[in-house]
Amino acid sequence: MNHLIRIIVALSAIISLNPCSHAEEADPLQDNAQSCYAAYFAAMQNPGLQANMASEWEDLADADFEARVNTVAPHIGGFASMMYAESYADGVSHNLFVELMRYMRPAVLNAAVARAAHCDEVYGFEPAIFPSSDDAFQTAYRQGLARMSTPEEIVACNQVYKAAEGNNSIRQSPVGALWANLDKFDYGMRVFELELYADIAQAYYSVPENVAYPPEETSWKSRLFTALQAQDLATQQAYLEEVSMCDLMFEMPNALTPGPMMVPEITHAECGARYTSLIPFYGQALQTQAYFRQRTFHTANYIKLLSPDQADQAILQSLEALANTKVQSYLKEDGQPDPRRLVQAFDGIAQCDRQYGLSVTIPPEELHRAARMAD
Repeated sequence: MNHLIRIIVALSAIISLNPCSHAEEADPLQDNAQSCYAAYFAAMQNPGLQANMASEWEDLADADFEARVNTVAPHIGGFASMMYAESYADGVSHNLFVELMRYMRPAVLNAAVARAAHCDEVYGFEPAIFPSSDDAFQTAYRQGLARMSTPEEIVACNQVYKAAEGNNSIRQSPVGALWANLDKFDYGMRVFELELYADIAQAYYSVPENVAYPPEETSWKSRLFTALQAQDLATQQAYLEEVSMCDLMFEMPNALTPGPMMVPEITHAECGARYTSLIPFYGQALQTQAYFRQRTFHTANYIKLLSPDQADQAILQSLEALANTKVQSYLKEDGQPDPRRLVQAFDGIAQCDRQYGLSVTIPPEELHRAARMAD
């Protein structure tokens, strides 16, 4: 893939001389000419593709790729566009040759055939290459899904995934508490999958240069590195949100998904207030106070992860203000604690304990006795 992108960079100045090279075309035969020329040319130059994948694709074994190349070529355009198409096709063909000679990965070979199969649909070749195995159908589906994305989206997700290269410590980020499976985040798999299903080189060619090659300081790779060094949780969270969005867009396996603590059933602020509200009733029990404070800090940590710009002291003050209202609701008219209401408060505490996977807080037996007597 790097080989192809270098070709694009080298030819971009030449291609730009053609005023129609970036124009939006209504004709799908022109829109797909360069990528289909490359797909057909690579298959023509590498007959091993047909020999190895014929069992997974109908009408692949007898497909005439030379005729397909000759049919597509007139739709490419002028001299500069043809130069680009030929160089691009050479790069694709070389990569396929290496794959056939060295790796023979079915996913890569299926992806190469799927691109040709799509081109058969565009140009109306009969009999058209068509998937016949589950893997072939899945590959064709994933490529179709990728074609629904814009070049800007493809480039952005390619850069988001590659940003984790050298920054893989993001997997141990504290914000992982908000995500279901950050510890299993595999950026290499995502880069590989996206290259199989999206036409990365064509996407880079189709976007402005400042999008394809953003300044170093604004690139996700640089921003993520800085965020990890500075423990900037807001930027780390923003990065993971981008990963999750890309995973969803391209239906990546083992997609990064929000965990239950991202939008909990009981808000973190409510649970923090519940824990804090019981502290005043244990004025002489320092150990019990510390117990509830520890659980308050646990909820405050999630609030901080979701709102990194909020100061720690401001979070705790907000929880204390909410807790003060609850404290008043636990009192009788004479200002004394109401045992029945306090038992209900412990029930609320237990709900929060379960939400966070903590051991359930058991109310004192004397409180239960006082509540029964009050009844």
